[in-house]
Amino acid sequence: MLFPDPAKRDQEITWPYGNLLDLNNSVNHLWDGEPDKTGENESEVIMKIMVGYDGSDLGRSVLNLAREWAKAYSASIEVVFVMAQDRELQYPDIQKVEDIMQKEAKNIFNGHKIRYKTHLVVSNLKSGEELVEFAKQNKIDEIFIGVKRKSKAGKFFFGSTAQYVILNAPCPVVTLK
Repeated sequence: MLFPDPAKRDQEITWPYGNLLDLNNSVNHLWDGEPDKTGENESEVIMKIMVGYDGSDLGRSVLNLAREWAKAYSASIEVVFVMAQDRELQYPDIQKVEDIMQKEAKNIFNGHKIRYKTHLVVSNLKSGEELVEFAKQNKIDEIFIGVKRKSKAGKFFFGSTAQYVILNAPCPVVTLK
């Protein structure tokens, strides 16, 4: 496990491991949020959907849309939250994001018989770059992301996660505004 000893939760965590770091805190769930330890029903999944999740109201709407899509196409869902490593991270920061993400996914997917995983990724890459890399490495069939309104100047100076994903994804991208 990459986290420090829980007794030392307040210590600072630095990641000397390079750009991509999946904290291995992904949790595989089957159906009503119960962890899937058996690997059964893998053959029932015919499509892998990735949701770029950011914790916003729009992010929850994207999860709901992906849920309906997954039910219609017998798909599994990979919920991915990218946390920038542009400052010193502490365990409570990571744990808080992870708890929120898992709670949101469980609330949205429970009772819908959908296989899903949650992934918290800490990275030096921009969110869009990390989402595209995750999609490539995990052979994702379709990406769902939210599109926030930005002015043209805002997009020029700060870039757009959605724009990067749409232009560089290895698979179709569904956007929700």
